[in-house]
Amino acid sequence: MMILRNANERWHSNLGWLDAYHTFGFEGHYDKDWMGFRNLRIINDDLVMPGHGFGFHPHKNMEIITWVLSGAVEHQDSMGSLESQRAAWLQVAEGEIVFNGKELAAGDGAALEKESKLQISAVRQSQILLFDLN
Repeated sequence: MMILRNANERWHSNLGWLDAYHTFGFEGHYDKDWMGFRNLRIINDDLVMPGHGFGFHPHKNMEIITWVLSGAVEHQDSMGSLESQRAAWLQVAEGEIVFNGKELAAGDGAALEKESKLQISAVRQSQILLFDLN
């Protein structure tokens, strides 16, 4: 069984420095049918203006994943650990791909530092692993 959650059904909030779309109930938005799915609690599509961000705030018993589509993100936790953009390793497990203009085949890998854009296309059906090494 599949239940679709269309993009135009999400809640929207705009704080000036943050333009966000919320897939599930979040802060002042409540819908008993869309308060998460199993262990997945929040999926936000956030546009954060340059030089702004979220202040220190706690997260208890959850993993946070940030997927940056463009730009860069800096994250500092309460322990003082500071992370910023995207050293990474790409490994081709199966198939053939073109990665930032270079052809890679099964077993090939690539180290990445200070890349502003990642462009991946499959030459044939492929499986890849991309490790964020910040």
